[in-house]
Amino acid sequence: MCVCYPKPREKQLLFHRRLWNRLRSMGAPALPRCREPLTLPRASPRAGCSIRAFSWHPHTSKFAVALLDDSIRVYNSSSATIPSLKHRLQRNVAAVAWKPLCASILAVACQSCVLLWHLDPTSLSTRPSSGCAQVLCYPGHSPVTSLAWAPSGDLLLSASPVDTAMLVWDVSTETCVQLQWFGGGGVTYLAWSPDGSKVLAATPSAVFRVWEAQMWTCERWPTITGRCQTGCWSPDGSRLLFTVLGESVIYSLSFSEYRGEMQGQVGGSKTASIMADLSETTFETLHGEERVGGEVHSMVWDPTGERLAAIIRGSPDAPGTQTIIALFRTRNSPVFELLPCGFLRGERGAQPQLIAFHPCFQSGALLTVCWSTGTISHIPLFFISAHGPCASPSRSPVLPSASASVREQPLFSELDEGGAWGPPTLPHQPHIPSPVQGRGAASTGYEPLRCGAWCGAWGSAGAPGLGLRARC
Repeated sequence: MCVCYPKPREKQLLFHRRLWNRLRSMGAPALPRCREPLTLPRASPRAGCSIRAFSWHPHTSKFAVALLDDSIRVYNSSSATIPSLKHRLQRNVAAVAWKPLCASILAVACQSCVLLWHLDPTSLSTRPSSGCAQVLCYPGHSPVTSLAWAPSGDLLLSASPVDTAMLVWDVSTETCVQLQWFGGGGVTYLAWSPDGSKVLAATPSAVFRVWEAQMWTCERWPTITGRCQTGCWSPDGSRLLFTVLGESVIYSLSFSEYRGEMQGQVGGSKTASIMADLSETTFETLHGEERVGGEVHSMVWDPTGERLAAIIRGSPDAPGTQTIIALFRTRNSPVFELLPCGFLRGERGAQPQLIAFHPCFQSGALLTVCWSTGTISHIPLFFISAHGPCASPSRSPVLPSASASVREQPLFSELDEGGAWGPPTLPHQPHIPSPVQGRGAASTGYEPLRCGAWCGAWGSAGAPGLGLRARC
């Protein structure tokens, strides 16, 4: 008797198709959309900059740049051809994202839709036809300001700050499913964890959510003082670093390793650890008195999990403050550490607007900086990886250490009952739950890393020991 087994790729496609059909059959009813006037937090830092969005291709040395005139240029290290992408629906471009495990598909967040450009890598055309663009649109889902691909490339998330639902797109069929919730407004920022298990969704209010990507349930943290400004995941998806508008600190949330009995659970910790205090401080350098510190407006973690870069903006009311890029050394095992190792600043009058790490740099980490002057710099950070593989298999809790101490900040999570796919429930009003164990950790005597402690470690981009060499 001959038995035919499906091929692995066929089994994977069959699994995703069944999952997609199940999600569509469980969709929640539509909710009234938020109509309050909202500010777009991720647009304001780029005001006046000729570069609106930037994205490295996840597997090759190719990147896309969205310009102020809504055109997009694609640069490839192995080709002198620079395609320029234009489309009549390509207006108010807010984000671009390359599809993983694919050489030619670029998603673009526009005013009224999501455009998917299908670009032939072997083509010598500098102006691809608008027929190469696939249009994904949904009523009421505009403006689209955030995009996130699943690491497998099968699903695409899109979000708008004035739509209370995220959309999960099946690009192959141009269909979508709504991820909807009660309260908090729309979504201002999306970040899919590198392991594909979780999604960070920040809102315009003082609430952010973390979704698990199996059953699509979520946990939310509603007691922070301001909206989540930015966030980034560790390579193994076990830790989330994030910042809050109006605060000059970096928070850390740890997540449990996914197990079978945790199906439908996010597994996030109930309190957030303050890993670094970046309050403004003044110290003397060879060039005179320097004043640094303030809010973190953007933050990226390199694929090795050993370097973190953050754009820090000083208070506009304080004289002498400047916008800089702070660099940290990070380690996730055996305990999590966050150590300062230097800072970067541009030419006089140039402010960093966007930052991104090259996804597959071989000799350490390659940081790309888009400046307010329209210049793009690629800055290599040479180091020998301490872990070997990019993703650390261990998922260690935050423990006090001599190099980077922490203190706990009460930041209570709430499990959204039923998630996006459960039965309709009454509107969920934010409330402060009873204290949980660990709230008193702030009195243990440990303090977070403070900006003033960086004086001995900070220097210019070319300081000895930092391993930096800037090039444009």
